[in-house]
Amino acid sequence: MKLNYILLAASLAFTGAAYAQDETGSAVDRESQMLKELDTEMGEAEGTEQAFQALDTDGDGVISAAEAEQDTHLNAMFRDVDDDDDGQVSAEEFSEWKGGFVD
Repeated sequence: MKLNYILLAASLAFTGAAYAQDETGSAVDRESQMLKELDTEMGEAEGTEQAFQALDTDGDGVISAAEAEQDTHLNAMFRDVDDDDDGQVSAEEFSEWKGGFVD
């Protein structure tokens, strides 16, 4: 989740610089494209519950470190996603990491 905020801030900074440099109107197109990409990245909540269930192979309601190995990104960021440092990723932690909400 912290990474999402950093990416958002960096993207907005670059968007402003691109807009200031281009007088042909294409900067607006680049800005729209960047915002659309951010919305897509942040909006990966679609399917979040299904993704969580697919990773929770034993069905205990949490993703263990061993289960997280199935997903390269989650595995690499497991400690950051595990906000309460209990060694497991809950549905809420997973959803927050994906930028969405659990149904």
